[in-house]
Formats: sequence, C-alpha cells, structure tokens
Amino acid sequence: MNRKLIFLLCIVSILFAGNIIQFIWNSSQLFSDAVPNEETALLIAEAVLGSVYGEDTLYTKPYSGTYDRIRNAWIITGNLPEPTEGQLINGGVPEIVIGKRDGKILKMYHGM
Repeated sequence: MNRKLIFLLCIVSILFAGNIIQFIWNSSQLFSDAVPNEETALLIAEAVLGSVYGEDTLYTKPYSGTYDRIRNAWIITGNLPEPTEGQLINGGVPEIVIGKRDGKILKMYHGM
C-alpha cells in the first residue's frame, strides 16, 4: 500500500513540476520582445523597405518611429525632404508597422 502511495505521489510531483516549467517558459516568452526599441524597429524598416521599394525610399530618410500601445507595434514612417526654392516634390512616403513582440510585418505601404 505504501508503494502505491509513493508511486502516485511521484507521478503527481512530476506532472506538477512539468506544469511549473511550462508556465515559466511561457511567461518568459510573453515578456521578451523581438523589437524592444525604436532603433531596432528603424533598422528592420530600412532593410525591408529598401528590399521592397528599392532606392526610391532613400529620399524619404530619415525615418521616424512611434510606438502604438494598442497594436503593440512600431510604426515607422518616411519623411519628405524640405523642398528648395523652385523645387516641387512629388510622391509619398513609405510606412511600415512592425510587431514589437514577434517582429512580424503587420502592414506596409507607400503613399502616392
């Protein structure tokens, strides 16, 4: 009878320890961010926008970034250069939304 009780307690302990390890693992995943700051988001945006739109996005530098708490994402937008006297600037700027937790590209477009 004691052996059965000890065996049962060992099984319950192993299952309980496994649940604790799984909880700790999942908790650490929740609090780690793939894109922790604006600098990282800007580097990702520059690489992605450059590979998709080519050198056309170079004139919209420097990019500016803001953090959207609702989407838990970084929004990176290009900037049009200041026109010089007599110069017209045509075109829009690229915008990309990058998930903070996993680094996924949630949205990307280039204005007209």
